[in-house]
Amino acid sequence: MSDFHAQGWNQEDKRPEHKFLRVQGGFLAVKVYREKKEAVIEFTHYDVDGNEVNKEVIKVSV
Repeated sequence: MSDFHAQGWNQEDKRPEHKFLRVQGGFLAVKVYREKKEAVIEFTHYDVDGNEVNKEVIKVSV
């Protein structure tokens, strides 16, 4: 992983559909689990050094 390969989008071109925009290297981790009667999905973006840079948590009652 490196920032060297990050490309394909202009960081300044943030649009309404972008909840998070970071044109740099890193990776995305996804965790799915239940909390009582809720389904939970966590999307966590990390930089190339493994530092968390963004997290989105979605909870859905089932």
